[in-house]
Formats: sequence, C-alpha cells, structure tokens
Amino acid sequence: MGGPAFLALPAVSVGVGLLLAGVTLIVAVAARRFGWASKPSTGAASTDSGVDSDTDSSVAPPSSVTGLDDEEAFVVDLLHSTGGRLQQSAIVEASDWSKSKVSRLLSRMERDGLVEKVSVGRENVVLLTLDDP
Repeated sequence: MGGPAFLALPAVSVGVGLLLAGVTLIVAVAARRFGWASKPSTGAASTDSGVDSDTDSSVAPPSSVTGLDDEEAFVVDLLHSTGGRLQQSAIVEASDWSKSKVSRLLSRMERDGLVEKVSVGRENVVLLTLDDP
C-alpha cells in the first residue's frame, strides 16, 4: 500500500508552506500595486502619532533601523509589512528589480544580519531578522 503515515507529514508541511507562500505573494503584489507597501518615509519617527506603536514588538519597525540605503530600507519595510516573511520572487515582483539584483541585495543583507534566506524547494523564503551588526 502507501507506507507509513508519518511519511506524509513532510508532504503536508510543504503543501501548507507553498499555500502560505502563494497567499503572501498575492498580498505583496497587491500591496505594491495599490500602494500599501511603499518605501519608508525619510521623516523622523514620531511617538505622538496616535498609533500605538509598542503593541507589536515581535519585529522592530523599519524606522528604528539606521544605516540602511534606500534599497535595503525598501526590503525591510516590505518584509515588515508582510509579517517578516516573504518569498524572494515576491520581492522581485514588488520592487521591479531584476532577480540577480534582488539576490545580490539579499545576500548582502543576510551577511549584515538583517535577513535570513531559507531555501524551500526551488525558492528562497526571506525572513526579517534585524540582528545588530
């Protein structure tokens, strides 16, 4: 017959992961097209904006990260807006940059401790880490 049931668990996990990645991709593309995810503003962050900013401390907001160039800040903001996890191809789509440019940028950001790239099948999932350099 089919073999032990525990062998099906990795297949289910991969299927659920791919489903979540697909939904994330759709959200990222919609965010880019409708202007929900944009480059972070260059203005100083205000603590009296009326927004309760310290309710979610799981991932630091992009405005708290200093020393980033515009491209890095865009990626950090995009990842932050999607919960800190996104497929590399979604970053390519959202940024309109080439695959190789995104790959080089993410490799540099991974080296600097800002993100982590995790290989899932033939795709990379990018995780926002924001380690202190």
